[in-house]
Amino acid sequence: MKKDLFFVILGLVIIVFASCSNQSKNQPANTTESGEQVTNQTLVQDQPSSSVIHQTPPELPPPGNGGKSSKTAPQTTITQPVKNQDSNPNQTTSTEEIVVGNEVGNDLGDFANYDPDSALIKLSSLNGKMVMVMLWNSLCHHCMVDNEKHREIYNKYHDKNFIHGKGYDIYAIGLDKERETWIKALNEKKYPWKNNVYVIDSWKDRDVRFFGVKNLPGTFLIDRNGIVVNKLFTPAELDKILESYLLK
Repeated sequence: MKKDLFFVILGLVIIVFASCSNQSKNQPANTTESGEQVTNQTLVQDQPSSSVIHQTPPELPPPGNGGKSSKTAPQTTITQPVKNQDSNPNQTTSTEEIVVGNEVGNDLGDFANYDPDSALIKLSSLNGKMVMVMLWNSLCHHCMVDNEKHREIYNKYHDKNFIHGKGYDIYAIGLDKERETWIKALNEKKYPWKNNVYVIDSWKDRDVRFFGVKNLPGTFLIDRNGIVVNKLFTPAELDKILESYLLK
């Protein structure tokens, strides 16, 4: 009796095993449209790269002490023609590449915004001079202290000639939360430089964020062509830099 029951159970096990094996063989594999077999794996496609000059850098923290660079600025390479100086001046025989970014040796690019009288001022309007681009805030103590030192430096060098430009100027970008606060500071301090512009909602503005400045004040020194020759310096360091660039 026990022997008969054993063979019955064994037979049922064999039948179930054979049935499962047949279902596995008949199960279709996942395939692509071209018929290639693939596994059940999520594929991530490469994202297209951007060619925008002023891409959006990461969020900036509130202004604080000093100016320090955050992550490397987005850079774009621009190819422009170079004239052949030995023959026809209208003929171009080669090209040069200009990298737009906020690092030394980069073209800082152009920037435009409105002054207290609502006149649009472009950074490029100062081409030909050595220019300090300065990001500041009137509620930033270190900015205001440095501005008094920059007043002295401006008066010392603004009419001097340099190997990198004729004259020295300042393009000051105000980052106050309220425009009225910025205008009040300008009226009280009466800074000698005239190129003061204000940016609405400045810490979210993509052009401001392009500079990659982590804390205020943020400073960049550019030559007559807008090329960055130095960045994130103190007033004392700027004084020495300008002194070294003077035409003797």
